[in-house]
Amino acid sequence: MEFHSEIELAEEEMKKKVLVDYESVPGVINFDLLRKALLQHCPEGKISKAVANESDFENCANIAIEYFNILRIDFLWVMPNLKVLSLANNLIEKIERLDTLVNLVELNLSFNKIEKIENLNKLVNLEVLNLYGNGISKIENLDELTKLTLLSVGGNNINNLECEIVSALLPQLVYYDYSFISEADRCIGRSLNLKMVQEIEEKELIEKELKDAFEEKEKRKEYQRRAMIEGFDDNEFFEFLMADDANYNAIRTVGEEAVFIFNDYQEKLSNFSKKICSIGEEYLVLREEEVENFEKGSNEREKICSDMVDQILCELRMKRREWKRELQDLFSIKSEEPVEALVDSLQRSQEVKFLFSDLIKQSWFKLMDLEMRRFEYAKETNTNFELELKEIINKQVEAFQNVFTDIRDTEKQFKQAIYEVMNRIVTDFHARRQHLGNLPQELKWIFAEPESLHNFIKVSYEQHLYLLECLEDKLMQLLLEWQEQKIGHLAKKENERNRDAVYRLNVFLDHQINYFDEMTKPLLKQCQKILSDGYVDKVQNKILSAVNQLQLK
Repeated sequence: MEFHSEIELAEEEMKKKVLVDYESVPGVINFDLLRKALLQHCPEGKISKAVANESDFENCANIAIEYFNILRIDFLWVMPNLKVLSLANNLIEKIERLDTLVNLVELNLSFNKIEKIENLNKLVNLEVLNLYGNGISKIENLDELTKLTLLSVGGNNINNLECEIVSALLPQLVYYDYSFISEADRCIGRSLNLKMVQEIEEKELIEKELKDAFEEKEKRKEYQRRAMIEGFDDNEFFEFLMADDANYNAIRTVGEEAVFIFNDYQEKLSNFSKKICSIGEEYLVLREEEVENFEKGSNEREKICSDMVDQILCELRMKRREWKRELQDLFSIKSEEPVEALVDSLQRSQEVKFLFSDLIKQSWFKLMDLEMRRFEYAKETNTNFELELKEIINKQVEAFQNVFTDIRDTEKQFKQAIYEVMNRIVTDFHARRQHLGNLPQELKWIFAEPESLHNFIKVSYEQHLYLLECLEDKLMQLLLEWQEQKIGHLAKKENERNRDAVYRLNVFLDHQINYFDEMTKPLLKQCQKILSDGYVDKVQNKILSAVNQLQLK
């Protein structure tokens, strides 16, 4: 123990005597710095031979690179057989690039600026790790260092990490901060660690339950939004009406009879909320089924039309390839061949060009006919979809309106019941000549002037009617917006698709014609060359006529 105390004192003294020149240029690990470090920390004359060549660094087993203002660990791959490495008293901020030092037994990174223990998992032979005097706040990422027996993390930002707890986290340790870990320490550590694990598990369980509850709540909100029933869950509807109603809330405190009427009113509103939710959920299924069927039908129709277009274009390409091969054979005519062969080739080229032009026209008519039928069918399908969807929306609107009509009737009945109860209470109050001091501030006025009771209740009643009207309008607006979102752009979208399809068809077919024209140019050049040589004087006019006809579109 005295030995370890002396080491601690020596480290404290070293920390006080660190003379790192922060104003100087940061050191970079390279061959020159490694050679300087070896010469600085070893007896004179024993290193020069060992590091005469750069390749000799491979055999180096021990090096101390200290007080060099090093900012980053690097270049140590040239010393793969290192067993002891000290990088103490530098400016290193991150543990990195040590993976190649698999033979390392002792690593000293004390008095640097490291904030996290990391990137040590490859150092499987490490036994001693000194991280004294850094900015580390947590012991972590040491699980794979199974041979680690000594760990020093003093002088860091680690709080309440006693020897017992560390011994439980790293059972292979023998020394922690140069103190021997006894068996008693290990027993205490295991007990503390078990307690910590239980606390962590309990905390994680609570967090998971909270997260699941939040996700379920969000999922419920999303479902309510789709069903247009937001604000009708549990007692939300009742609380929405009563939230800013000071008059009714004051009346709720006056007598058991008033409380009974309010409870009955709350129950009726709760039933109305359930009815609205039921309607919303029922029509959500109908609306989504209608949209799904429409989209499914549209996709099937698109596939059928696409297959038919592909078939027409495939036939066009096949004929084009066939005629292309024939034209290539015609192009192979040489000047030594009879003039009649040249004339026959030109005539056949004219025939092929005419046949291809005719095929292009036929293909264009087929494709345009298919596109127009597709367009008309899409218009009809979209119209039917719009009618079906509007019918569903109208039925849902009607169902909601019927419920709100019943709610308004309930409001009227509630208003009358409250008036009758409050009238009896006020009359009895004056008959007994009771004092106003025990009444809520909002009620003192009507008890002082009973004729104001009607207006007092009317204010709350009209406020409720206004809120109901706003809520009903909101539901109707949401339904109409959803309807507009689904069908509002169908016609415009189909028109744009049709225009784009017609344009692409025309471009494609024009390209085919131009492509075929390009194939006939070599034959024309061949003919012109033969004519320029004066080889076919006696039939020159006949060939020129054929060439001119071939050039005509």
